[in-house]
Amino acid sequence: MSLVGAIRRDKYYLLLFTQLLFFGVLPIINTETTFGSYLIPLLLALILIAGINAVVAKVHYAWLAIITSIVFVLTVGATTFRTFPLLTLITFLLFVGLYIYVIYKIIVALLTTKEVKASLIAGALSGYLMIGVILSFFFLMLDAFDPHALSVSLDKNSYAQIIYFSLITLTTIGYGDIVPVNQIAQIFSAFGAIASQFYLAVVVAVIVGKMMNKNARK
Repeated sequence: MSLVGAIRRDKYYLLLFTQLLFFGVLPIINTETTFGSYLIPLLLALILIAGINAVVAKVHYAWLAIITSIVFVLTVGATTFRTFPLLTLITFLLFVGLYIYVIYKIIVALLTTKEVKASLIAGALSGYLMIGVILSFFFLMLDAFDPHALSVSLDKNSYAQIIYFSLITLTTIGYGDIVPVNQIAQIFSAFGAIASQFYLAVVVAVIVGKMMNKNARK
């Protein structure tokens, strides 16, 4: 089956595709341009819509994700936190809340499903990457309050740096090129690392166990 066919057939593949697209173009986006300032929230919105589509069958959830995504793109693309702090904060919190809901539904679906198939791996990877994106949201908001929360001065590609730091934190590698400086950033980093290890130790382990049992019965 072709890659396009797999993406169309299984919603987890579609979600993973939107995430890989985001990570692929993120390093080359210049957020100082109008195009770049809208492209990042647009790609994040596509991930959210694909995530809701993958885990929820009810139409009103899909419409909620679409409306929230439109507001998110317009707010983040056209304004800054310092210009409209309350509006930006509310939009971020609602958007992050939907992201957390998607992760929760993915975890529940992966742990409870009885149908063992290859797309479960795509679903597990998608959930893991979404944890990294959510962690980056918190660091992005923290940077708006305290530009010195991390040990580096964020430049025009600040979101690329934040998502890089978030993913490295999830893997608990800790290269040391970017480190949390204040206590809130350190707490976010610690919880991110704990959440990722819990995810790997529980969710991924259950999926691997189900696939091994399936192969053993053959």
